[in-house]
Amino acid sequence: MSGFEVVGVVLGAIPLVLSALNACKSTKKTIRLIRKKDVLLDQLIQSLREQEFFIQTDICLALKKTDLTETDIIDMLNDTGFNMFQRPEITDALRDHMGAASTFYTATVAECEKILQDIVVRISGLVSTSQALSTLIENQPSKDGQFEFTKRIRFSIRSDELKAQIRSLDDATKKLTHLRETGAERQQHVTTKPTSRTARRLTAAFNSVNSHAQILFSAVSRGPLPACHSHHEVRLFLQTRSSAMNTKTPRRLNTPPVNFTISFFPLSVDLHPLTLPERYAVEALDDQPNTAEESPVVSQTTVPIEIPNSRQNKSVRLPQQVADLCRLMQRVHSSKISIQLYLSRRAEFLYMDAPGTLLKATETAYPSTITLKDMLSQMQQQGSPMPRLTVYQKLALSLRIASSILQLHSTPWLEAPLTSSSIRFMCDAVSFVHIPQPFIVRRLADQSHVAPSCSAKSSLLELGIILLEIWHVKSFDQYASEAGEGKHDTYGARYEIAKHWLDSGDEIMLPFFLELVTRCVEGTFAIDSTSLTLTWSDLTFRRSLCEYVMQPLWENCPHTLR
Repeated sequence: MSGFEVVGVVLGAIPLVLSALNACKSTKKTIRLIRKKDVLLDQLIQSLREQEFFIQTDICLALKKTDLTETDIIDMLNDTGFNMFQRPEITDALRDHMGAASTFYTATVAECEKILQDIVVRISGLVSTSQALSTLIENQPSKDGQFEFTKRIRFSIRSDELKAQIRSLDDATKKLTHLRETGAERQQHVTTKPTSRTARRLTAAFNSVNSHAQILFSAVSRGPLPACHSHHEVRLFLQTRSSAMNTKTPRRLNTPPVNFTISFFPLSVDLHPLTLPERYAVEALDDQPNTAEESPVVSQTTVPIEIPNSRQNKSVRLPQQVADLCRLMQRVHSSKISIQLYLSRRAEFLYMDAPGTLLKATETAYPSTITLKDMLSQMQQQGSPMPRLTVYQKLALSLRIASSILQLHSTPWLEAPLTSSSIRFMCDAVSFVHIPQPFIVRRLADQSHVAPSCSAKSSLLELGIILLEIWHVKSFDQYASEAGEGKHDTYGARYEIAKHWLDSGDEIMLPFFLELVTRCVEGTFAIDSTSLTLTWSDLTFRRSLCEYVMQPLWENCPHTLR
């Protein structure tokens, strides 16, 4: 076996070996025979899983620049055999990604192949007696991606031989890590100049979004009448604003509009929605229409809100002032008509009806929501119907959350640091989570009280913790419990646990991701010479955050998920 075909063989053989080893552990007689080797067997399984993860990650990063979609890449990685790596465009992409290290990379993977062959020789009960891994993969029956065994699986090996296999796999993992770091360092020197330009452009765009977000919250909190309902809930869906990071797009004379997506609805006494929490698209415009009450504010910036995917009535009409936002939303929901809602910088809502235009049920109604923390916990459970996050999904979700913090800092939307407990997703009864659409929730009970915004230092630490949780698919509380830590509700305690988590898991994180998470936890960003600490008002700090956090995430995330 030579070239990149060996990568396909190893990726196909690892699931087969893992299935066989797990079958050995599930056999009572086998467990009695290797009771003293259980710990070593678990270490071998863990080493194989790490090896599979690293190789899959390298392939995903190498193929993200091709015309393959994320679904195509995932389907290819879930396939077996090595025929997939005989396609010239795939091997060329892998060779370009590895550069001069491609020969060393395939040689390292070939070492893994030899270890797998040595393991397979000691497993009895497989369909094929051939020692060729490619033949074993093709002949072993499988169903829904899971290998099936018609005979009892036995694994005969001495403890010293098992330890040697584990050491060999760990050595191969370290070699792959070194090759990956070498490639990452080589790419960082090339992208220094465009990173600085993108950071300035993105910071300016986020400043505009931040200003509109402040106005939007003021208008929403003032929208319903005090005697309407005791509680209202507003959901703000998080966005990446990735278009602002595309330096290839020519600058426009007119600033493109700012878009938001929100849901607004009343709550019952037991804090359940009284109406379906429909989503509304929000767009900031530069022109303010005159009102029917002859109260023009032409010089003010406006934000229209409209139902997505509805046809727009293009006839010229004058907007009317909204007396009760809650009642208006209920009327729109019951009559299923489309409206266009405006917002001036004075935080006053105006609206126009679109008579005869009915809403179309183009989106699935999700009956419940789930927090990011609970979602990660469910993914950890054995046999959970909720699929684990792919590498691309981890990067996309990290990009969206980091971007949202830069957009919403110092606004009432973030009255406390964003955590995995405050980020929510819509889900259905079978635990399908709508991952591309995370949102945050604000309940408007006491509209006169607005909590102070959280500090930049606390926000960055919590961002680093969220990124750790996403990468390891494990909540911070779960890791702290496993590490034997006590209370962790203070900044100092959470910082120490996050540092320990970074140190213990740095070998299984991509280098660029490890660096940006470390910067967030440590707060190592540039600040203005007049500043003594990290503050959101410091333009230099915000640009540095865009350069060292947003830019690496954006570059490594597929454009279809940005």
